[in-house]
Amino acid sequence: MKILSAVLFIIFSSVEITGSLFTPGSLSTAAIVDVSELNSGSREVRELLLAPSFVPEEEIYTHIAGGYFSFFDSKTGRIRKSSMIGLPPLKRENLDSTVKASGSLKIVLSNLEYESRFVYLLKGELILSKGSKDAEIFNLKKLDYVQIPGSDIPAYRLSAVNPENNRKASLIATAHGTDVPKLIGSLYIEDNNDLESFDIRIYGRNTNEAESHLCKKMEFVSDFTCDPVRDRVPISGSDESNFESLSLSFGDGATDFEKEIAERAFALALSRYKEMGFEFPELELPEVYFDTPANWEEKVLENTIALYNTVEQYVLMMPFDSTIFQEQAILGTKGDEDIFFSILFHEFCHHLNHQVNPLIAPHHDEFVACALQLSTLPERLRNQVVDDFGGTVFRNRDDITLLAYISTPKQFQVASYLFANNHEAQVKLIILNSHHMIRDPFLVKRT
Repeated sequence: MKILSAVLFIIFSSVEITGSLFTPGSLSTAAIVDVSELNSGSREVRELLLAPSFVPEEEIYTHIAGGYFSFFDSKTGRIRKSSMIGLPPLKRENLDSTVKASGSLKIVLSNLEYESRFVYLLKGELILSKGSKDAEIFNLKKLDYVQIPGSDIPAYRLSAVNPENNRKASLIATAHGTDVPKLIGSLYIEDNNDLESFDIRIYGRNTNEAESHLCKKMEFVSDFTCDPVRDRVPISGSDESNFESLSLSFGDGATDFEKEIAERAFALALSRYKEMGFEFPELELPEVYFDTPANWEEKVLENTIALYNTVEQYVLMMPFDSTIFQEQAILGTKGDEDIFFSILFHEFCHHLNHQVNPLIAPHHDEFVACALQLSTLPERLRNQVVDDFGGTVFRNRDDITLLAYISTPKQFQVASYLFANNHEAQVKLIILNSHHMIRDPFLVKRT
């Protein structure tokens, strides 16, 4: 099965078996009550809202936040003012589609961290719209499980606070269904001693849509999608003090200066890839030729400075002392040793990309080489390039396209660097054409 069915969807499939999950407690006779005059129903609600997080023993309940938000993040649900205050009416018939809703509810996640197993710390918004009134916005705080009296199945408890008036919102619900799960439960609003209740229903994404949402958003807003020791290697890498000594093959006419820069650039590239966890037991070294494009056999675009031949595994590079390299503005500045080094590094990244994944997509190949190339530039020069050619932003991997590269290559390069700098683990995943799975925090070492 796909990512979610194997990792996240176990939450919903396990809940579905129970059918009618909870036995509602006794109910009050008013929709809003003063807590100082609690009856049994509202007292049970208050105890539920204040109850400690419930930690299930069975492993089927892992990955609570990954599944919850992959299915329900940014999905608009229906709410209806409860006629009585009581424990969540979590049966399937709650908020039947034939009953008119009195408003809407939406949960929008912007950052996901964790406090401990099954307790997640959130940033984002819970947006509550009641009829024609302006929407009330609560800041998300926490997602955990809570044990409902009389039930052995945990319910989700999502907590939020309105920063303007300190009103508290608590959404307590369970998920029903498999193909298109839905949240069913109650939303409680606490305002000093007053307690207000709404029945809620939120239809989630189907499995394929949830998997797509996981890849497009969830792995970018969570701090535990990967092992920070193994996967989150800063793209700036280390210095050159412990690089392997490798002898590349060069064509006729290469100067000692060019050879020395090329070998340093390749050693740095190889070091970066090994830091990302790649191994090269049978590494094939590229050949390097320094010559002007007029003598290249390949057909190239105008102003091409260098290229990598993926079939025959060689690099063609403009000579350092050539007029074209010295005078042509590359990345907004005329050619110098730093630029020369970074371009060779870029081409060697192409070589190593194809050593790791011969089927890497061209736009992903360019993304990695561009992102890592800028990381080799001196900070002053890199900042200048970012300032000159910034503006394009990759929100997620779907924005990294061949069209984006062909249309505005310099902007593509800066956008690649910024995206990789903010999502370091993605560089390795893009090379491998794979995605992260949301993992249980206890399986991840925190830094």
